[in-house]
Amino acid sequence: MTVSLCLGDPAVRLTVDGAALLLVSPDGAQRRIDTAAAGVAASAVRLAGSPGLPEDDVLRSRDAARLFQVIERLRAAAGLAWELWGSGGRIARVEPAGPLFELAPPGDDRALDPFCLLRARTDPDGGALPMLLEAPDLGCRVLLSPEGAALAAGLLAGADGGADAAALRSLLLRCGAGAGPRHFWSFADRIMHAASRPPDDGRPVDPVQPDRRGQPPPALPWQAAATTAPAGGPAPDDLLARRRSLRDFAPEPPTRAAVEAMLSRVLACRSVRSLGAARWVERGFPSAGGLGEIAGYVVSRDVEGLDPGTWRHDPLADRLGRLDDRIDARLRLLDTAAALLQRPGRPPPALLLLTARIDVLASKYGDLAYRLALLNAGAALTALQLAGDELGLGSCALGTAGVRRLSTLLCAPEHDDETEIMLAEIAFGVRR
Repeated sequence: MTVSLCLGDPAVRLTVDGAALLLVSPDGAQRRIDTAAAGVAASAVRLAGSPGLPEDDVLRSRDAARLFQVIERLRAAAGLAWELWGSGGRIARVEPAGPLFELAPPGDDRALDPFCLLRARTDPDGGALPMLLEAPDLGCRVLLSPEGAALAAGLLAGADGGADAAALRSLLLRCGAGAGPRHFWSFADRIMHAASRPPDDGRPVDPVQPDRRGQPPPALPWQAAATTAPAGGPAPDDLLARRRSLRDFAPEPPTRAAVEAMLSRVLACRSVRSLGAARWVERGFPSAGGLGEIAGYVVSRDVEGLDPGTWRHDPLADRLGRLDDRIDARLRLLDTAAALLQRPGRPPPALLLLTARIDVLASKYGDLAYRLALLNAGAALTALQLAGDELGLGSCALGTAGVRRLSTLLCAPEHDDETEIMLAEIAFGVRR
């Protein structure tokens, strides 16, 4: 049996033009990809055929480094999938559910997850792969032929199906279908996060989904209500009644003292408590489990006493620390914030990024981790805006960002974007 790589979109055509590849999309649009070597182009074009480009051929290639680069460029343009082929044809196809998925290296010898489920596909494109294998920790779709489904059923029943079953078992383990402790991403959460936080490819962020343009908003009960303010208005000390999202800030920059005070009131650890074996941290906002997984990063453009750059707030020491960042990513982050604030060319003085350690929440709450991270980040965001308002800082929460992964912003190649993820952004400055 052979594991091969192939293009994720089977409708895309790939042809060789000397030392270059021509990628033709279903609508006829063409894209030229230079490979710098005719041998690399001849190998890469096999991704668009059957049985694809075997993994072993990639590893044995004399130009393996160049071939890997070309494969990554094709992945960005048309996606990538993996297929398992036997003497009788295709056995299985692995389709990533999001851009973060990677097939693990072979060598895992665990048993299959007992919660794996075989079912028939309900979509009309089943064709030669009518069955689907699902598991709680899979970040992909595993499509099976009838022969592959029979092999998978035997594996789940504990039968020894010979070399063919062993090859399928190895592929399933590489997909993440092994038994063991639950990972911290559920399948549905991977899809949701990948849809709301697509990979950083440098394209401008559009807050309006293309398929929603021109559609009238649904009728809401409050739209017919009177627009006059309640009699008497809010009390002068009513912080919630005074709070507003601000897009225009005063010309003078915020001070480092004000920024640190806002972070200290909300994100700093006030105390560590314990009860028996349980331990939790108390901070200035409600948080599931009190596990301290929320962190704050300040992207400074014009803050008095704070050099331009990216700073991380240490909640235990309650102080800001400078991080090495990529200037181009930082500027793209600020420029996108200006566009989302509907003030193009006028970026805010600073941004506050809220991140969450999903693995910390998953250690206690399992598959609820991502949902609880969103709720905790929302609570922290509200508390930060209220604290900033008291300190004379206006703010506006943003729905997305021009940089959506910390590894893009920071010069930290070891950062794991599946463990600590960006969830919310706040633009802030001095109130007018």
